[in-house]
Amino acid sequence: MATLVSSLSFEFSSFALLGFQTPSITTTYSKNINSFAPLLPIRDKGATLKVGREWFLSEGSMPTLPFDCTGCGKCCKVKGTVVMSPKEVLAAANFLNISVSDFKNLYVEEEQDLKMHRDTTGEGETNNSVQGWVKLRDQGKSKIATRESGPSSLSACIFLDENNKCKIYEARPMQCLSYPFWPNIMASRQTWDEEVTLPGDPPEAKVEGTTIKNGKYWNPQDGGCEGMSKIADAAEEVGSGVPVEEAYVTLEFYKRYRKSFPWEADFKPVN
Repeated sequence: MATLVSSLSFEFSSFALLGFQTPSITTTYSKNINSFAPLLPIRDKGATLKVGREWFLSEGSMPTLPFDCTGCGKCCKVKGTVVMSPKEVLAAANFLNISVSDFKNLYVEEEQDLKMHRDTTGEGETNNSVQGWVKLRDQGKSKIATRESGPSSLSACIFLDENNKCKIYEARPMQCLSYPFWPNIMASRQTWDEEVTLPGDPPEAKVEGTTIKNGKYWNPQDGGCEGMSKIADAAEEVGSGVPVEEAYVTLEFYKRYRKSFPWEADFKPVN
């Protein structure tokens, strides 16, 4: 742990230039490192997590970002792919008290094709202990019984239960843990606001294609989050939401996590 902490040491002078107090950043970092350390693949031991001049850091009057999870479970029903690193797979399998092999058989759609891996003796034998990244199934492709909750269940995460709770919440992957602090959402005030959706479901009488005056509703194709608020709307709610320091730390960890994903690798179906 000490090695990891030192390899991700902050540039405190950069924070000071932005008007942040070092103790606040240190506390946020220390709290998050315990969650992220087991999951984060570190490539460069000398790497340093530096503070950039993102829009939400340059806003001196903006101590928090307007997000408060409502537990609606909609972010777990968006059409797309959830990935897990080898360490995340192991952590989730341990949490469920099953083997990695059983975890893959029950919950994984595709796994990284690692082809031939040499053992340490150099004799050319396949090393079955080597694990790669995986892509999870959704409930429409589940090998286990799932709830009947209408068409949306076909794109729901395999781990979303009937109460819209995550079955592996304590061991959920970084992709889930870091939402909505993803690079594409955090790119600007506009991209943040575009992720905001109205609470609840659209009125049944709503005609498809009509404009909703005060915003948009969530849908499985476009996603969105009803726990987020637009920046301008939250300007007067001082103290509510997520501290910008914590949001920044989460964003930077997720960026590094994404860089470790094997984008050019082949994936094969899990039998």
